[in-house]
Amino acid sequence: MGFYETSMVKDCWATVKLKAAIFDLVKSDPSDISIKKLLAESGVGRTTFYSHFSNLDQLFCYIFYSDMIQRVPGMYNEDTFLSTVKANLEYLVANRTFYRKALESEGPHSLRQFIPDFWYHCHKHAYNEFYGKDPEADLPADVDLEFHIITRGLSKTAIEKLSNETEVIDPDKYAQAFKTCFSKTLLHIGHEKAKKPVKV
Repeated sequence: MGFYETSMVKDCWATVKLKAAIFDLVKSDPSDISIKKLLAESGVGRTTFYSHFSNLDQLFCYIFYSDMIQRVPGMYNEDTFLSTVKANLEYLVANRTFYRKALESEGPHSLRQFIPDFWYHCHKHAYNEFYGKDPEADLPADVDLEFHIITRGLSKTAIEKLSNETEVIDPDKYAQAFKTCFSKTLLHIGHEKAKKPVKV
């Protein structure tokens, strides 16, 4: 389940119950999580679960998406950029036990693969909106490559730090690095509107 498929999952009683239940299961015994246990804990039927998700990896991606997407708009406002990125990081750190479990899988549809894809699409949408284009419009090849490098590099660092229980994450430092990289992309040379300084 990629970015678009995950973004189409609708919040409902079932997803709310599944999210609450899997958080509880991870707290009680993160080493033994299964769909069978999750359904018993949540009271959600098997058919209902599979109407939303194919496996636990997709549920983890959905939870990350729903946790982060509500805060994303603040990243594209000069006054709230740093505080928004910092709030995201602080949330992830506060729920580190859960996300460490979620990041254990390394499959093609795992959260490890989803996080850089999520940030890439958020940046892509913001870039296109900045230039008055359709959010889904293709990016210029050089900008697209730069976006992939930036989002994958920053995501890899965050994933490694979250996965290591003893690793210290400095939200202020990481937010500044994020801002520096994103500002560079918005100011990409070769685009008429980007020739003047842009505040993000």
